[in-house]
Amino acid sequence: MAETIECPKHQAWLFLHCAKEGACEICLRLDGWFYFQPNHDDPYPIKQHDKCRCYWNDYLIEGLYRFQREEMLNRNADVKQLWYNAMVEIAAWDDKIADAQTVLDGLIGDKAAADAAAEQYTNASNQAMDAAQEIIDSHDELTEEQQNQVDELLFLAEDYLKKAEDEMDRASDLQHEVNSQTSAIKSKNDERDAEVYKRDEADAKLKELEPCLSLRCIEDEVEAMAGNRVRMNF
Repeated sequence: MAETIECPKHQAWLFLHCAKEGACEICLRLDGWFYFQPNHDDPYPIKQHDKCRCYWNDYLIEGLYRFQREEMLNRNADVKQLWYNAMVEIAAWDDKIADAQTVLDGLIGDKAAADAAAEQYTNASNQAMDAAQEIIDSHDELTEEQQNQVDELLFLAEDYLKKAEDEMDRASDLQHEVNSQTSAIKSKNDERDAEVYKRDEADAKLKELEPCLSLRCIEDEVEAMAGNRVRMNF
């Protein structure tokens, strides 16, 4: 079972110290400063004094810390490489399987031709035997010419039979080659299926990574909102 990729999503808060108009000098120095922290607790208590009425504005930031985002990007690159490698292997196995299938088709065609030739020679042998037997059965005694004709037919029958046996032997050898080639193609398809599994597994991981990589970088968000007027409370 493929390992599930968990997204290390985090929440953090950015607090902005806000002072109202007419605040004291201390409050004005604090005004506009951001405080970045991993929890939603006030960075420090704001004491109301004189006419000062300071308050906090807080902003929730969700996403990945920079080091986590870099780790996920590296993970994504590794998985993409696995996906690419699998696709290359699949294409290579497709070529090998196509070549092997061409060889197999040729062997099957050769065997079919050998089977047809064996049948043709067998039929020709039987016809020659039948013709010779018909001459013998039609005459009580054979003339020299008839005997020569019978001998010629029997010779042809034997020759055709030998050729039929040769074609059957060739067909048998070809069948062994067909079986071997079929087994080799099955093995190649098994290798291809293994690469397809790797590709599909990588594809599933890439889909798992997509929503995580779409998350914002927390540090970038803090910098965009607060610039250099931020203090870290970690």
